[in-house]
Amino acid sequence: MRQERESRIAPVQIGDRVTERIVGRGKEGEGDAVIKVKGFVIFVPTSKQEGETINVEITRILSKFGFGVELEDSELNTSID
Repeated sequence: MRQERESRIAPVQIGDRVTERIVGRGKEGEGDAVIKVKGFVIFVPTSKQEGETINVEITRILSKFGFGVELEDSELNTSID
């Protein structure tokens, strides 16, 4: 008998910025990096490799995973001194 999984609530919202380590690559040949935020998978296009840390802005969230874009270091500090 197949058990239904509980629907997972994403621990991030669109526009959130996170810094996470790349844990792998997408299996569908897309080559996107995979990061996890509290176990929730986010796909991010980047040339960085597994084990490297990247800064990401969340751009889309689906029921089981999400998408983000890599931020440059200069994009992290948006406040004006």
